[in-house]
Amino acid sequence: MQTRWGAPVLLCSDPNAQRSENAMFDKPFTAVMAATMLTLGGCATDVQHADPQVPVAQLRDKVITGNASYRERIALPARATFNVRLLDVSRADAGSAIIAEETRQVEGQQVPLPFSIRVKEQVLKTNMRYAVRATITDPAGKLLWTTDTVHSVDPARFEQDLGTLNMVRVGNRSAASGLIGAQFKVEDINRTGLIDSSNVTVQFSQGGRVSGSAGCNRFTGDYSLDGQSLRIGPLAVTRRACVTALGNQETRFLAILQDVTSWSVNGNGSVLLRAEDGRYLAAIR
Repeated sequence: MQTRWGAPVLLCSDPNAQRSENAMFDKPFTAVMAATMLTLGGCATDVQHADPQVPVAQLRDKVITGNASYRERIALPARATFNVRLLDVSRADAGSAIIAEETRQVEGQQVPLPFSIRVKEQVLKTNMRYAVRATITDPAGKLLWTTDTVHSVDPARFEQDLGTLNMVRVGNRSAASGLIGAQFKVEDINRTGLIDSSNVTVQFSQGGRVSGSAGCNRFTGDYSLDGQSLRIGPLAVTRRACVTALGNQETRFLAILQDVTSWSVNGNGSVLLRAEDGRYLAAIR
């Protein structure tokens, strides 16, 4: 017999015990008594308890609120569509999975546009990474505005207000604008993660110069950009002495950085710098 939500699970798996029960059933009176005891009390041995589970209907909602806006004084089309997605961005080398989303026509409403996303508490895992992305499309589905930075969500909190998510106008920016100017913090080196508290950064400046911190030493050099194609190096690196673990991480980072051949921006705002053989660096603004 098994019952849900933490009730006892009664098991009769001992073969010797089964044989003794069969022996008792050879006598009518004994069989009746044994059957009665089994019905009322279950098995006397091997009693286990199922793990308690809370019904989904009783789980609390986690609520993520905020608003999306832009700086330009441009009115939205009356039938524009506003979309906000809660994304699983745990894997930098894969597409972001949609956890939940809110979509509606603005119907003449202008920015800032508020949003509220609700998910059951078991949906967000504390060992995963989540972010929110906002977009506005025209009546034909063409992208007009989008967030281009990571807006992280704390999976442990039940209520959180992200404030204002600033969007950029898609038609006004070149592809390179997602790469040039901002300082990126590296969060993953080809699926090996990073040593805690190590600060690895990359910044692509106007004029074809790249610089940053490799975690222990500083580096600087040249880069060339042609659409999504990117070439970096040669790099000049300082020669500060590093602890072994940090030095090994730095070597891996610089090796991939100088082999990068392409770049892309994920929907969550993270930047991927990829080498031709598939190795990559993942970074966020």
